[in-house]
Amino acid sequence: MVSHNPHQCLLGLGGYRYYIGKSFAQRSVAIGFDPDGMALICLPEGSEETIRLPSQGLTKAELMGEMAALQALPNYQLALPFSLEAWRQLEYAHNLTGTTL
Repeated sequence: MVSHNPHQCLLGLGGYRYYIGKSFAQRSVAIGFDPDGMALICLPEGSEETIRLPSQGLTKAELMGEMAALQALPNYQLALPFSLEAWRQLEYAHNLTGTTL
């Protein structure tokens, strides 16, 4: 959630608040994530200046979501026919290196 009021721009994510700045109040903000630096990357509308905000309370397991459990398996085989859940896991598995399907 990005909160805009006439005086400031705040971002709320996972119960944490991030202050973007007074000069960006009343503007849209594109938000990305830098996994190497563990930071949110904010690009306010009409600006070429990016703002890096150190992430708060994020662990590797939280960022990986369901994929963490799949990565811990030595081998992973999907059952046929594919269910929606199996298809989603297959999409995750494509990102794992050294995975045999």
